[in-house]
Amino acid sequence: MLQTGGSIQRSGALRASLSHYPTTLKRPWFIMSTSSNFDLTQTLFLFNWVSNSSCLESAPSQSLADLVYAVLTGKNNPFPTNLNVPGLLPTVGSSLLGGDWQLQWGPGVYELPGSNGKADNTAFVVYSKSQDAYVVAIAGTDPRAFWDWMSEDFQVGPNDCVNWTTFDPTGARPTGGTADASQAQISLGTALGVWALASQLALSQYAPATGYATLASYLKSLTPGSSATRLIFTGHSLGGALSPTLANWAKTNVKFSSSQIFAMPTAGPTPGNAAYQQAWDKTFPSTAVSVNAGNSVNALNCDIWSAQDVVPHAWQYIFSGNVNPAGLPPTQQYYFYGPLLDQTKLVSLIGNLVPGTDIRLTASGRQKVADAAGMTRSSHTIPFNTAFPLNYYKDGEVMSFPQPTGPYSLINGNYGSFFEALGLIHVWGYGVSAFGFDFSVFTQFIPTPVNPSS
Repeated sequence: MLQTGGSIQRSGALRASLSHYPTTLKRPWFIMSTSSNFDLTQTLFLFNWVSNSSCLESAPSQSLADLVYAVLTGKNNPFPTNLNVPGLLPTVGSSLLGGDWQLQWGPGVYELPGSNGKADNTAFVVYSKSQDAYVVAIAGTDPRAFWDWMSEDFQVGPNDCVNWTTFDPTGARPTGGTADASQAQISLGTALGVWALASQLALSQYAPATGYATLASYLKSLTPGSSATRLIFTGHSLGGALSPTLANWAKTNVKFSSSQIFAMPTAGPTPGNAAYQQAWDKTFPSTAVSVNAGNSVNALNCDIWSAQDVVPHAWQYIFSGNVNPAGLPPTQQYYFYGPLLDQTKLVSLIGNLVPGTDIRLTASGRQKVADAAGMTRSSHTIPFNTAFPLNYYKDGEVMSFPQPTGPYSLINGNYGSFFEALGLIHVWGYGVSAFGFDFSVFTQFIPTPVNPSS
């Protein structure tokens, strides 16, 4: 990780993968975009990616918001002795769909009490006049943010439910209640994240002067220029649960019509129960969009998830000790059981890494509380298989890479632990395998350490 003094440590695949990559890449086994310009969903994913740059440093929330501003615009880098920050818009902005995106609000960062300088939630808003589209980009979990894991990621269960019809993310901090299948409910963790995004973000000192201190008040102030104006929410990982939920709030709280609001969540865990998700699916129909060759994300309002990624299997399809899902479709496969993973090898590998750990018990326990809360995945999905890493366990080995180099350059060519492999799949697998990016796209704008050898 990148600390204030400029030293680099490894603890968290998302954070590390944003700051470690090769300068030359050859990847013949996946399909890349052949167009010099990115399509809509590729453009959304790049904004989505930038929002996660708040995890690159430990600092007060405003300084981390300043860092996201720098990664987006290439200006006012708050950590010049630690990071080189080329900026997304100065480097590849002209290749984004429309080529005229500008920051409209934020970035803003929220840190839970006790987070010690780690970003728990991050968001910003950009706009393209040529596309007449606003994009709200929402970050996932900073891997080092322990309190965020506990507060937002893991607060799921029969006593951690929030009724959607009475939930107000601009009001008091939400609290959990009892699961009720007859009510549309979201998890308490999801509710806390949406509350933080809507009303608790600390703005960058370089944020555009809009007069609106909170994301919710800014979104409420927007007036669409025409019936064609779009408002699109996108986020990865935790952001993949928060972005469609915040979009759902916007449906009834902003001046845009229902048909003008969309979501593009990636790698998101399940935000709500069956009643909530069925209503969401009806309100947000899958909407086809034109994409470049090699990009399989050809629709909005769909949950984009990798079959090899554990995160989007939470909280409905993590584990089953009683059902053999071999004959089930990809949207109903259990991650810790059946064809996705060899369960015996998985338990052995994690047991070796964490003595005394029985991943079956952990997964089974999480599945039980999620089942008790009625957590249900969207019926609108775009599943895919991750090409990088090609394998993360094979014949008893922790990982198997046919190539000697990759975007995650580690000491002595060691690709790290099994958990780091899962992180690689969770991060790099989407840009490469789902959206069809060449790694060189990211190397143009990802912040790099000033002193890579430190």
